[in-house]
Amino acid sequence: MFQMLHFINQLVACEPRLGKNLAEAERLIVKTLKVNNLEFKLQALKIEKANNILVGNLLNPRFVILTHFDAIGPGALDNASGVAVCLKILINNQDFKKNNLVIFSGSEEKSKEKPIYWGYGYRQFEAKYQNLLKQSRAIYVVDCVGNGQLHFFQGDYYFHQAAPLKNLSMVKDKLFILTGSVKHLLAVCHTKKDTVDGLSQKYLEISYQRLVRVCCRN
Repeated sequence: MFQMLHFINQLVACEPRLGKNLAEAERLIVKTLKVNNLEFKLQALKIEKANNILVGNLLNPRFVILTHFDAIGPGALDNASGVAVCLKILINNQDFKKNNLVIFSGSEEKSKEKPIYWGYGYRQFEAKYQNLLKQSRAIYVVDCVGNGQLHFFQGDYYFHQAAPLKNLSMVKDKLFILTGSVKHLLAVCHTKKDTVDGLSQKYLEISYQRLVRVCCRN
């Protein structure tokens, strides 16, 4: 059985900070996918030594989920939490990948691309698979969950912070940023305080269950 907090501790231990140790973090995610018989595709990122890990429907996904495994601080909340929730969805709902697509990005926090250096991995996915974003029913960015009730945010501030896509105007009406308590996030974001102690099994589970309900609806 996949345990989210256990996985989060493992991912934090990889220390995928500011582009370092990303290969180790990626190996952990890939190993978890393989152990659970989940197929995936790697998308190499052009100017970073990192990959996007794509799992699911690459032809006509109903829902597209974006999350990232790189970090600035220890990264328990930002964003091992989002990775764990998305992995549990894939592992516990084997039919999920038939209709939907999950992208685990290795470059969201920082890259050499300017002036908006964050969100690079998401923009690289967008550059190659823009048609999938356009055709999907909704796009969910799962970032910093498990520290409070799950919220679905929209608006330019949230898009700019969590999903600065190049063609944002074409998908913004169906783009949602999924996160927990913003107040608690701001207190630990990108600092040494971002440890597993700030997460709750209860809220991780609630986030998982709510996202499953949303994506499995007709």
